[in-house]
Amino acid sequence: MRKFLIWGIKGVSFLLLLIVFVVIARFGYLAYSERSIQPKILSNKEEVINVIYVNWACDCANFIDVSLLQEGKDIDEKDCIFIEPNADELTINSDTLYHKQFDYYLRLKGQYYIDEGVPSSYERKIVEPLMAPNKAKVFRYTAYEFIRKKEKI
Repeated sequence: MRKFLIWGIKGVSFLLLLIVFVVIARFGYLAYSERSIQPKILSNKEEVINVIYVNWACDCANFIDVSLLQEGKDIDEKDCIFIEPNADELTINSDTLYHKQFDYYLRLKGQYYIDEGVPSSYERKIVEPLMAPNKAKVFRYTAYEFIRKKEKI
């Protein structure tokens, strides 16, 4: 009888641990899926913006409009945006972007999405299955060019 009682307690403990694990995994998955939603609705307002690349050490929006940069003001993550090419052939090579980030602005022509999200074209830096970048504004560009920072924009 005593053996059955010990196995019963162990079984209940195991079952409780399993339930806790399933609840935590489900919560993590829901949080991940909510943060990784692709935006859908474009503003229909064609814009030209100048951005710089911000090399964050996280999976997050990593461009900021240069009009938001002010002397003595820190860059806030909430001011950063994702960019997304309108077509695959417009994808900016990450090596080119990395090497030009200090001397060039990136001039983009396109539209903002009305809703925030994470573009499907975003390349993650951290391979953590349940961690997704936070949603942010997304600019979908149809053309781009690098503009030397010394030039007037």
